[in-house]
Amino acid sequence: LLCRRFNMATLEALTSLNAKLQNEQLQCDNFWQQYGIDAENGGFMCSIKHSGELISGNKFIWYQGRGLWVYSRLYRLHGKNQAHLEIAKRTYKFILDHFRNNEGNYVVQTDRVGNVITPAEVHSISTTGYGTAFIAEGMMEYFRATGDKQAYKTSLDAFKWFQEFVDGDERIPDEAHIPHKYKGMRCLGHQMILISLTRQFLEQPCTVEGDDLEWISSLNDRTVDIIMTKFFHPELELLSEALAEDYSRPNDANADFFYLGHGIEVLWMVMAEAKRRKDESLYKRAAKAFRRSVTVATDPIYGGAFRGLSSAQQHSFLIDQDCKLKWVQDEVMVGCMLMLENFNGKDVLDEEDKAWGLRTLLEYKAYTEKHFELKKYGFPYVLVGGDRQVTFRENYVNCGQPVAGNRKENYHHPRALMLMIELSNQILTS
Repeated sequence: LLCRRFNMATLEALTSLNAKLQNEQLQCDNFWQQYGIDAENGGFMCSIKHSGELISGNKFIWYQGRGLWVYSRLYRLHGKNQAHLEIAKRTYKFILDHFRNNEGNYVVQTDRVGNVITPAEVHSISTTGYGTAFIAEGMMEYFRATGDKQAYKTSLDAFKWFQEFVDGDERIPDEAHIPHKYKGMRCLGHQMILISLTRQFLEQPCTVEGDDLEWISSLNDRTVDIIMTKFFHPELELLSEALAEDYSRPNDANADFFYLGHGIEVLWMVMAEAKRRKDESLYKRAAKAFRRSVTVATDPIYGGAFRGLSSAQQHSFLIDQDCKLKWVQDEVMVGCMLMLENFNGKDVLDEEDKAWGLRTLLEYKAYTEKHFELKKYGFPYVLVGGDRQVTFRENYVNCGQPVAGNRKENYHHPRALMLMIELSNQILTS
């Protein structure tokens, strides 16, 4: 009886939520097509005021790879809209024509028509490093949408470069959020990229074969093991953000630092990977750690999730002008939705865990609508982030990326909408 009541409550809530998500996805698409997509040259321009007014036509590497992924997936799995495919095609061409230099590395930034503003920074993880990974992700999704063989090769080449980069010791650990930085350190953000891309490459229909399949499968196994044994803190049951070069826990400020947003995001990816593998034990471990991370991250006074814990021992959160970021809230909701979906046709989580997942999903959805949506201020779209109370700012500057003033985020928000629509569709039709 309890199971039937829970299932009915879940179905009713998800039916309503699914309709709301579909409408938000349409609004998101409309915003980008009207204000941030370069219909003439291709690519994405993310320096935009709340009103939609374009501040700069410059194009940053992250947003091109991410935008390519979003619109390729939007076309492939959300209606086969030719307008979405054309956006992906123009972005794909712009990347190939303007973002690769003569050495095959990816430049950091171009102007609107493709002239290089900031050249490749091949030792920087925050610019060319992560940017190359997002190019790999976007190219592979474009290949899945179109069958374009050049996109397939470009994706694998970029991904191989990224893996060698993060496995090596020449990268500059310039992520702004890490307290203590030094060459060779291991970061959870790097493993997040590796688990995300290897899982997507291996999911059905599998897009890799031969030696590439062997390499990616092996890397996938290694990454899951590193996340769940090395980065997982057995006492605190949280994922550490930074380890020493040998993956040991460091004896410095990083030992007590937890970037909770990354931890939450990585753990839902491990949950998704466990479902792909049909590994029930891994799924339960990841779901338990995910719930623990969300519980720790949740602000008991103002609601929402903090992005980081500066000191676990002192229970001190990162509290600044960006302590509440929209993408962190998005990752919470995606993970909660994953907990509601059956594990390959059967329930492996108990009803209390699933009830927590539904309750937390709806609480965070209400929280993001209240604090991040800009409709009440007369503007389209959503905020990127804010302080503890998500105070509205006319001119938003991300403290982690001060050069990206007034930017609008073209990845986490649309990705969360798509993934939650896909998951809720599966639940409602199963």
